[in-house]
Amino acid sequence: MKSTFLFIIIHFSLLLSNLDAQTTTTTTSLTDPKQIEQFLDATSRLRCICLPSLPIQSCSYNMCIVSSYLKTFIENQIKQGMTSDEIVYKFENGFGDTIQDDSVVKHFKEEGNDRMIQSLMQGFGPNIQAKPDSTWINLSLAFIGLIGLVGIGYYLIQRKKASPSKDEPGNLKSSDKEIPKSSINQTKLDAESVEQDALTKKYLSEL
Repeated sequence: MKSTFLFIIIHFSLLLSNLDAQTTTTTTSLTDPKQIEQFLDATSRLRCICLPSLPIQSCSYNMCIVSSYLKTFIENQIKQGMTSDEIVYKFENGFGDTIQDDSVVKHFKEEGNDRMIQSLMQGFGPNIQAKPDSTWINLSLAFIGLIGLVGIGYYLIQRKKASPSKDEPGNLKSSDKEIPKSSINQTKLDAESVEQDALTKKYLSEL
């Protein structure tokens, strides 16, 4: 039983660490540690455009192409000396016309994505800031807990099956150990026969 609980705890810890790693790491072209720190801070505080329940940091190219381009846009701003606080503020309130020459903005122009350009210039509003959403974490914990309970139940069932049954040979109940009546009757007959032989021999000896 202890080994089962230990296995569940270890599995639970590894799963949480994997989930945490998936939601807090992202690739970046930045190489300076300070710039990377600013990038991670900014991308963790801004929402993913396609999946608002996630920070933009957790959005891959396959999940949200627009957010992937916006991460490149954030890198460009950091390279120009902007801090994460300034980037988050400008995402909310707008970067103005100063971003017209940015490579990502030019790409949006080529694709005809004027709406995204206007949002960057004028701001996305306060909703662009990511807020902690623990719903998926709670669901994950509930699912893991359910798996743990199923595992414990399965272990107890297997343990019960493996234990010797009271009805198996060698584990007979006291009632099963009683001598059959036929054996008792045979014993009585044998005793009476012996007694009869003894009386016969005694009678013959007295003649």
